[in-house]
Amino acid sequence: MQIGSFATVIHLAAVLISASRKEPDETLRVNIGSSLPLLQLAAWSKVQKFIFGSSISVYGAKSFA
Repeated sequence: MQIGSFATVIHLAAVLISASRKEPDETLRVNIGSSLPLLQLAAWSKVQKFIFGSSISVYGAKSFA
Protein backbone atom coordinates (compact mmCIF):
# COMPACT_ATOMS: atom_id res chain seq x y z
CA MET A 1 0.00 0.00 0.00
CA GLN A 2 1.43 3.35 -0.97
CA ILE A 3 0.64 6.36 1.19
CA GLY A 4 0.77 9.94 -0.02
CA SER A 5 3.15 12.43 1.51
CA PHE A 6 1.74 14.61 4.27
CA ALA A 7 3.43 17.19 6.49
CA THR A 8 0.63 17.37 9.09
CA VAL A 9 -2.02 15.06 10.50
CA ILE A 10 -4.95 16.63 12.36
CA HIS A 11 -6.69 13.97 14.44
CA LEU A 12 -10.14 14.99 15.69
CA ALA A 13 -12.02 11.70 15.66
CA ALA A 14 -13.18 10.34 19.00
CA VAL A 15 -16.21 9.17 20.91
CA LEU A 16 -17.65 12.04 22.93
CA ILE A 17 -17.92 11.89 26.72
CA SER A 18 -21.72 11.70 26.64
CA ALA A 19 -21.61 8.51 24.54
CA SER A 20 -18.61 7.09 26.40
CA ARG A 21 -20.55 6.91 29.64
CA LYS A 22 -22.98 4.51 27.99
CA GLU A 23 -20.32 2.31 26.34
CA PRO A 24 -16.91 2.77 28.00
CA ASP A 25 -15.36 -0.36 26.45
CA GLU A 26 -16.33 0.72 22.94
CA THR A 27 -15.02 4.21 23.66
CA LEU A 28 -11.66 2.82 24.72
CA ARG A 29 -11.52 0.63 21.61
CA VAL A 30 -12.31 3.53 19.30
CA ASN A 31 -10.37 6.35 21.00
CA ILE A 32 -7.20 4.44 21.85
CA GLY A 33 -7.54 1.71 19.24
CA SER A 34 -7.63 4.22 16.40
CA SER A 35 -5.33 6.90 17.78
CA LEU A 36 -2.34 4.65 18.45
CA PRO A 37 -2.13 3.17 14.93
CA LEU A 38 -2.59 6.64 13.46
CA LEU A 39 0.30 7.96 15.58
CA GLN A 40 2.45 4.99 14.57
CA LEU A 41 1.67 5.48 10.89
CA ALA A 42 2.42 9.21 11.17
CA ALA A 43 5.79 8.44 12.79
CA TRP A 44 6.59 5.76 10.21
CA SER A 45 5.70 8.23 7.44
CA LYS A 46 7.87 10.92 9.05
CA VAL A 47 4.96 13.34 9.37
CA GLN A 48 6.36 16.63 10.67
CA LYS A 49 3.40 17.62 12.82
CA PHE A 50 0.63 15.66 14.57
CA ILE A 51 -2.20 17.74 16.01
CA PHE A 52 -4.57 16.02 18.41
CA GLY A 53 -7.75 17.91 19.19
CA SER A 54 -9.78 17.25 22.26
CA SER A 55 -12.90 18.52 23.93
CA ILE A 56 -13.64 20.68 26.91
CA SER A 57 -14.33 17.50 28.89
CA VAL A 58 -10.58 16.82 28.99
CA TYR A 59 -9.45 20.30 29.98
CA GLY A 60 -12.46 21.40 32.03
CA ALA A 61 -14.59 24.46 31.63
CA LYS A 62 -12.82 27.81 31.65
CA SER A 63 -14.35 30.98 32.93
CA PHE A 64 -14.04 34.01 30.68
CA ALA A 65 -15.27 36.45 33.32
